[in-house]
Amino acid sequence: MRDQIARVKDSETFPLVLVGNKCDLAEQRVISTDQGEQLARKIKAKFLETSAKNRVNVDAVFETLLRLIITSGTLNLKDKKKTKKGKKDHKCLIL
Repeated sequence: MRDQIARVKDSETFPLVLVGNKCDLAEQRVISTDQGEQLARKIKAKFLETSAKNRVNVDAVFETLLRLIITSGTLNLKDKKKTKKGKKDHKCLIL
């Protein structure tokens, strides 16, 4: 997955967060927390488990991603390039 994103972005440097959802359903778990953490290390990502039902780490996922974007230098606030229709050209990829 990281290789595909790197190819599309033409860069090896980008923030990535791996999210395990429905952590409130432990009895139905297919992937362990340890497996998630191992995969995150392998693909050089942060790992968080969430539960929308119990409001666990939902905000933390977005805060973590934003923090990574800011600290990685991939956010260029000075680039105000506009598209043909005069709108600013912004891109965000959430998988």
